[in-house]
Amino acid sequence: MPTPDYRAIFASLAEQHGELLQTRAELEVKLGDVTKEIESLNEAMNHLAPLAGYALFSESVANLGITDAVRGVLDPEVRMSAAEVKAKMVERGFDFSKYSAPDASVRTILKRLVDGKKAEVEKEGWKSFYRFLATDQEIPF
Repeated sequence: MPTPDYRAIFASLAEQHGELLQTRAELEVKLGDVTKEIESLNEAMNHLAPLAGYALFSESVANLGITDAVRGVLDPEVRMSAAEVKAKMVERGFDFSKYSAPDASVRTILKRLVDGKKAEVEKEGWKSFYRFLATDQEIPF
């Protein structure tokens, strides 16, 4: 019975290993490029979304200021209370730890958005519900 040529087997496996490492490196470069392109598109779509009457395209509001984060979770189709807006912000990653009165901050921003005609308010008894409001002047096309 012939003995296997372990050196030849090892050399073959090493060659295959090297090829796979090269393929992985090429895919990682391509993945990095695709990731950057997706991030650029997300950013562009997030800037255009409010102008077109949509909420933010990206789910995360973690890296936004509080006003943009409030705008980002408001929806033209769904009315939300101030508590629901805050809960949606937390769900999407907004950090309220540096705010001493986060509920009051959210309510103040909602009131300013309504005053600036960027949102509308519907009252039911003592409760207020908000929706994003896009005006024709904001849509650049």
